[in-house]
Amino acid sequence: FGIAVGNSGTVLRTTNAGGVWSIQPTPTQLRLNSVYMVSSSVGFSAGYTGTILRTTDGGLSWQQISTGTAADLWDIHFANPNLGIAVGGTYSSPYQIVLRTTNAGTTWSAPYFVTASRCTLKTVFLVSSLEIRLKSEFVFGARAFV
Repeated sequence: FGIAVGNSGTVLRTTNAGGVWSIQPTPTQLRLNSVYMVSSSVGFSAGYTGTILRTTDGGLSWQQISTGTAADLWDIHFANPNLGIAVGGTYSSPYQIVLRTTNAGTTWSAPYFVTASRCTLKTVFLVSSLEIRLKSEFVFGARAFV
């Protein structure tokens, strides 16, 4: 099975290795940038204006979760079923954002800010509960301080 996300809150789901994809309903019309399945039933998607969606039925239905931010979120990743990170921001902002959950995505922490000019945090990978790897997309002359 597989899940893909995209523009206008689109979620596509396949159960036959991509032979056929079906559109799944979501509570948003905003662009979704990333999807991460914690298990075959539980997964999350991150997108524009702080959008995080959660599924508990393998992607058949999705619920929106409050994040407390309006920043665009570009990626989401979990180290284990409870610990997750979402990252994002925009080129025009002097700060990029990192959100954290320790309760399986039920609530997301007040955002951590990373000082960065002319870059966006695009990718996150949780190696463990103690190690996070971030990747930025820089434009000419960009600098970042963590």
